[in-house]
Amino acid sequence: MGGRYQLVDSTIASQKDKDEASLFDGIDTSLGSLRRIRRAQSPRGAEKRARGRRRAGGARAEGVRHAGDAATAAPAENGLAALRALRASLGSMGLDDAAKFEIDFRLKTEERDWEDAVLAAHQLVFEALAGDGLVIAGQPLRISLLVVNRGAGEVTVADASVSGFDGSAACTPGAIRKDAFFSCTADVRIPQNARLTAPYWTDEYWRTKPPKLALDIFEPDVPFGAPFRPTPFRAAFRIRAGAVEVTREIGVQYRYNKDILVGEKRMALNVVPAFSVSVSPTTAAVPMPPRAAAAAKPTEREVHVSVVNGTKGAAQAKVSLELPAGWKAAPPEAPVGFLNEDEALSVRFVVSVPAAVKEGEYRLRAVVTSTATGAERFAKGYREIDYPHIERRQVIDPAETAFKVMDVKVTPDIRLGYVVGAGDEVPAALEQLGARVDFIEPDVLAWGDLSRYE
Repeated sequence: MGGRYQLVDSTIASQKDKDEASLFDGIDTSLGSLRRIRRAQSPRGAEKRARGRRRAGGARAEGVRHAGDAATAAPAENGLAALRALRASLGSMGLDDAAKFEIDFRLKTEERDWEDAVLAAHQLVFEALAGDGLVIAGQPLRISLLVVNRGAGEVTVADASVSGFDGSAACTPGAIRKDAFFSCTADVRIPQNARLTAPYWTDEYWRTKPPKLALDIFEPDVPFGAPFRPTPFRAAFRIRAGAVEVTREIGVQYRYNKDILVGEKRMALNVVPAFSVSVSPTTAAVPMPPRAAAAAKPTEREVHVSVVNGTKGAAQAKVSLELPAGWKAAPPEAPVGFLNEDEALSVRFVVSVPAAVKEGEYRLRAVVTSTATGAERFAKGYREIDYPHIERRQVIDPAETAFKVMDVKVTPDIRLGYVVGAGDEVPAALEQLGARVDFIEPDVLAWGDLSRYE
């Protein structure tokens, strides 16, 4: 049994409470319907231009049926020219602002379709490829721009440019014959203030107390509904085909082969920190000392800081921890020396928590400084998300660990059996509180003696 729709409210009284087979019942989506918008009165000249566009569309369809894609080039160019002339004439039609906006909005969408038709008819392929995919602020980069003409006729690249970089492309315009190509290179630089590549929403579930279910905070400068923030690194090609010009804009990509069985993959340029910093453990448990123990000693916990070199060669850096007042770390800072890009090094710190610490949560942050990047401080890292079936993405995380000081009593020498789960950090916390934890394997859980665990 098919579904039915019913229009329950409308400014057109005769359309209410009618059963409909589709959400588009009674809606005329053709360009001819534009004449009926508001008080729009289409002059004879405008109607003539609209008929010219419709004739071009019919010629394009006939060309596909009888002579293939190549025969659609001229009708597509004529249709685009007619549509642009129609848009340009809106100001002389005596339309009110609302009608003019509505008509122009729909014609603009139609114009993009005709531009795509022109490029498809000429079978043009556009490429903008970078020599690196993981880039850092201030990094020089070479971009290769390419247009391939697989169509039957000649087109001209009137201009090729790049945006989002410091620098420009000095490309010489030129014609492209059938089965030929246009190429150009641009030596540019990633801006110093380039934003790190990351999701444009923030999951607030764990950041609020009490947690707020299903609450995401979206950055307002991203088009609504976009799965990811559009890349700022783009290339634009202005193509002259017949009597019309069409601009095609694409994102700059990086090609790589990570797995020979998967083959070539592509990714947008990802801006990463010059030094990617991460901390483990992400959470440390500290029991408060007994109140009667006046001479209680500071509690010590190990913190490991991992640093990945994102610069394009050898680099020297220093690693330190930002601590709450009265806390200490040994060593206070540690040098790290890298020989190559993507090299990772770790530093071990011993953090001393004062005996007089109060119950609560304390945040510790790892910071990296380097003369290679001036006065900039790095306190973030990225996690890579890359599978064969998706484009590579990354998540930026602060290089922080939470020390949770708890007023908890632990029975001396207590022995616990634990069945561990994926990503489970509870056993480490139990050990930090003073318990002895044994991991119970599946066979032991099924047939072993569990009575020895308290």
